[in-house]
Amino acid sequence: MDYILKPISKCILTVFNTGKIQVERILLFGSRAKGTQNRNSDFDILVITSDNLGRTQKSAIAKKIRIGLAKIYLKHKILSGTDIIIRSISESDEFRTRGDTVTAQALNEGKTIWPLKM
Repeated sequence: MDYILKPISKCILTVFNTGKIQVERILLFGSRAKGTQNRNSDFDILVITSDNLGRTQKSAIAKKIRIGLAKIYLKHKILSGTDIIIRSISESDEFRTRGDTVTAQALNEGKTIWPLKM
């Protein structure tokens, strides 16, 4: 599965770069991060940005990402979808403090897929 993470990251970064929005971190979480997925499991992704974005802007960005990822999945014969959460650094900190949210789970248990540590 690791072979697909680089194209996923590249697609996400391309969409954000088009809008001149700085991405700080991309995390994979859920069953694919834990290694407990089946062939139809979706990709759960958290994108952390520098900027605070409105709900409408997040929704439009997520839609563009899903379209790009669908092409990648088709090329690699992957039969699954993607759940995308977009949070700013400040929103991430707030959700982490609350503790009982999907965002907190992603931050605590997720696998960073960008930037990769050398």
